[in-house]
Amino acid sequence: MKLIKFFFIIFITFSSTIKADLNQDLSIELKKGGKLIFIRHAYAPGGGDPENFDINNCQTQRNLNNEGRDQAKKIGNYFKENDIPIFKV
Repeated sequence: MKLIKFFFIIFITFSSTIKADLNQDLSIELKKGGKLIFIRHAYAPGGGDPENFDINNCQTQRNLNNEGRDQAKKIGNYFKENDIPIFKV
């Protein structure tokens, strides 16, 4: 059931006919501030934590690849270009 909800949200988010209005409305609301924005992370290939996972050692963790780094940059640029206030990360 969670997987179905996930794909439904992804479908709605990337639907081209809805996306422009959503982005404009979202930007307006986010510019007002006072919103909690939860972003887990950009694309990191694989699934779950590796066998040798150590929370204190980034080399053992599932890190972003080039695509994930590009996504993260786009997210950051979106916040900057739309003057979305950030209180705490």
